Amino acid sequence: NHDGFVDIYASYANIYTTPSSTNDVIWLNNSNTNTHFLNIDLEGTASNMGAIGARAMIYGSWGVQMREVRAGESYGTVNSSMMHFGIGSATEIDSVVIQWPSGVSQVIDSPQIDQFISVIESTCIAPEANITSPNSLVLCQGQTLQLNAPQGYEYLWSSGETTQTIQVATMGEYNVRVSPIGNSECASVSKTITIAMSPDETPTIAAIGDTTFCNGGSVVISAPAGLNGYVWSNGVTGTNSITVDQSGVYSLSIQGACASFSSSPINVVELSPLSPGTNDVFLPSPGTVSLEAVGDSIQWYDAPGGNLLGNGSPFVTPFVSSNTTFYAVNVTGYGGGIANGGLANPLSTNQFGATTTNAKVYFNVNNPSKLISFKVHTDTPGARKFDMYAADGTLLNSVVVTLADGENTVNANFDLEVGNGYYFMTNASYNQTLLNQNSPRLQRENNGNAIVYPYLIGDLVSITSNQFGNQYYFYYYDIEVEEAPIYCSSEAYAVNVLVDTTTSISEHSNTTVGIYPNPANKFVNVLTSHSRNNLSLMDAAGRVIKNQTISQSGTFGIDEVPAGIYLLRVANEKSNSVHRLVIQ
Repeated sequence: NHDGFVDIYASYANIYTTPSSTNDVIWLNNSNTNTHFLNIDLEGTASNMGAIGARAMIYGSWGVQMREVRAGESYGTVNSSMMHFGIGSATEIDSVVIQWPSGVSQVIDSPQIDQFISVIESTCIAPEANITSPNSLVLCQGQTLQLNAPQGYEYLWSSGETTQTIQVATMGEYNVRVSPIGNSECASVSKTITIAMSPDETPTIAAIGDTTFCNGGSVVISAPAGLNGYVWSNGVTGTNSITVDQSGVYSLSIQGACASFSSSPINVVELSPLSPGTNDVFLPSPGTVSLEAVGDSIQWYDAPGGNLLGNGSPFVTPFVSSNTTFYAVNVTGYGGGIANGGLANPLSTNQFGATTTNAKVYFNVNNPSKLISFKVHTDTPGARKFDMYAADGTLLNSVVVTLADGENTVNANFDLEVGNGYYFMTNASYNQTLLNQNSPRLQRENNGNAIVYPYLIGDLVSITSNQFGNQYYFYYYDIEVEEAPIYCSSEAYAVNVLVDTTTSISEHSNTTVGIYPNPANKFVNVLTSHSRNNLSLMDAAGRVIKNQTISQSGTFGIDEVPAGIYLLRVANEKSNSVHRLVIQ
């Protein structure tokens, strides 16, 4: 089809030469990125007319290529006498040298690439043939497209027209034959171009990496280069890729030749655990203290990203002799769902493999997960060993189970990493060892009409085949697989432990502080000799539950505080004191 990629015309026959009932076929070569070429068709005058034995050499950045016109290549095959030169991504040819069997040489300087040139020995070199257009090679509805050939020659378009310029109104493939005026034998043919009608130019976008990630992570979403007018749904323009670091639905719009197009969306999820809920704690004297925080799983550190001190809530601190800050991190697991797959139960009642049968069952792991369990059926109780292997035959996991008559659940708990070609089987040596002790024979299924591979277990695992053919299903029923969860950590939350090494505790008041009534139920009056005081109400564990600032005297509201025994700390620029307060 003159697109520059070599095609094959296949004449089918029996024993090479006897005609067959198979129709002949043209196999058109699909294109690739090696788009540039030059084809040369020779006709001899002093040499034989078919130019058999002629050679052509093309010179360029690659060095030199040589082709020869041959009478034949092999028994039962015929090749075109046109010489094809593929030049890949090169965009120019320095020269072509043709050596004719007669001894004559001809040189073509700097020929244009991507065309089919004819050369007549010592007579003519055909003009260059190419097609240009002021617009892209796309027809929009109701429009026409102008195609141009080089000026000053005779023309024959594949559409039958004979003018230098034509107007195209229908989609399809077009080329033009160009020859000198009055010499139609000395002609070249352009590369075939394809005109598309209002093409669907919907862009395809893809995520490079996981679209679900922990806070602080990101993923790159990319589209092909060379599109027109990149506009991303998050407002970014002019680039074929974006980096996304927060949850959202992302898509791309571009301007096509005839309309705008938008890609299918990609959903991105940023997993952000809640910060742990906790309060600062006051210690009236050096010691340890119990810290509490609310979250899924709390970890305690001595600094953000520092040393892990403990897990869980409550957490008892090391001995604290001065003001110290601890950091709580909430760790949350996401995902981890369960999927079941494979045949749920045997379909027959008597299809048992031998006690020595060790059929391999092949499977692929598409996402990190864990094989939790599977069910097997036997009519011969006893012990049997199950093995899991990597594609290269490396043993990864094993489990030995004593099976009872009937259905049994085998708990495996095997970690599964992403990969292909894993296989599962029973252990031949173990089965042989126990053969005289009734090693269990396991139930399979050979109802070929009811067995359809692959068997999908969610989007985690796919069972692809087995070693004895896909009309069989071996042994492992109601397979349970758990998705590996993603664990994310919140930002470190500071918890201050405040230690007072100078304060004394009194039942009522000291010489400068008065607190009444005590016991109290809605408020308490605080009298001091200082102009500004900071009040802190603490529970029995030293946790600060309320703060207030008063002048020389003031009222401290406690109506929202549950009944109990508390500590009231009164601090000013000259002294600190802690007083026991009973709230009724």
